[in-house]
Amino acid sequence: MFHLPILSYHHVGVPNEPLGHKRLWISRERFEEQMDYLSRSGYRCLNLRDAAAQLSEGSKVSSRTVVLTFDDAYDNFYQEAFPILSRYGFPATVFVVVQEVGGINRWDAEPEVSLMGWKEIRELNHWGIEIGSHSMSHPRLTRLSLEAARDEI
Repeated sequence: MFHLPILSYHHVGVPNEPLGHKRLWISRERFEEQMDYLSRSGYRCLNLRDAAAQLSEGSKVSSRTVVLTFDDAYDNFYQEAFPILSRYGFPATVFVVVQEVGGINRWDAEPEVSLMGWKEIRELNHWGIEIGSHSMSHPRLTRLSLEAARDEI
């Protein structure tokens, strides 16, 4: 069996105060160090769709392949992570909370963090960043009825 690492991120940059969900933040500098390490070490980065296609086709995937994902479509992805990914030529997948595009992360008690708008999402898609759904409103799916969960998904 082949293992394909998925590096999953939420926030890149300086956390808002108070430091709610501190473990979900990575500094811009640390993120750049990680991308530089992947590049210098000969890693190939894929978005989720391309990784799934290669695996389902039975294509041999190098052990130096990783998938990069970003949950929730925070504006700090556009401001901080995307320029770094572009510099290294790394693709990624960003999961968008559809009903909250252009708003804030209402699903978290605090801190409020801005989300990307449709303009930024379309631009990212134009530059090869894969856009995926992270549900309609980011509920805890396990607490919903099957029908409500299907609607969210």
